[in-house]
Amino acid sequence: MRQVACLSENGRLLVFPLDELKRLPTGGKGVILMGLDAKEHLRCAIAFGAAGISYSGLGRAGKPTDTLLDAKTLKGFAGNRARKGHLVDPRLKEARLKAINN
Repeated sequence: MRQVACLSENGRLLVFPLDELKRLPTGGKGVILMGLDAKEHLRCAIAFGAAGISYSGLGRAGKPTDTLLDAKTLKGFAGNRARKGHLVDPRLKEARLKAINN
């Protein structure tokens, strides 16, 4: 099952099923992927499969860190589209997500 992972600048992660994204025949005006606080931005949004995602960025003292988030771990971040999500631990600077391919 394909899912979408959204990461905010403040380190919150939200995972929801891809089928929650609606497609309008005339295009529409956009869709809210994740609820954000004022002046907060969406850092990354990706579609991924059963293999999970890689969460990487700079940790303490600018040390590069890469963490694999499997399906079991991602269940803790599951929710409905347009919700705020939960904080990811550890919090990384310049964090990004990457889909893991089988």
